[in-house]
Parts: sequence; structure tokens; C-alpha cells
Amino acid sequence: MNVRGYRVLQWDGGFDCLWSSSGGARYRGEGFDGLSLTPGTDWMPGDLEFLDDLPGLRYLDVSAKLSNDLEAFRVRHA
Repeated sequence: MNVRGYRVLQWDGGFDCLWSSSGGARYRGEGFDGLSLTPGTDWMPGDLEFLDDLPGLRYLDVSAKLSNDLEAFRVRHA
């Protein structure tokens, strides 16, 4: 999906399951620079520390209440 010129990986926790190393591998392998993350009924991220494993991340959209969102502020828009 393209959003404002960013190539965004859509990850739906209800459909794609919880975020794991396979999500990071897909992000890196398919050349994404953005992530749109929606939690599912069985999975809600507690924090965004996994963003450190996503090189070149420039766009982030998270539809969740987080106890720790500090990693989101490290995303750099080009």
C-alpha cells in the first residue's frame, strides 16, 4: 500500500497474527519504509521496541493504546 509516497506494510493482528520476526523479515525483504499496525483481539503490542528492527522506517500508523510509545518518536520522515 502506498501512503503519501511511502511504501507501507499493513499488519493486522487479527488477520496476520502477532508481530514476530516474520513481520520484520517481510518488511525488510519487500522494501517497505512504512508500517500500519492494527492489533487483534488476541494481540496488543505492549510497546514498540520492535521498530528498532525495521531499517529505514519513515512512516508509522498504530491503532492501539500503548503503555510505552517512546519508540514511535524515533521514526524520521524524509
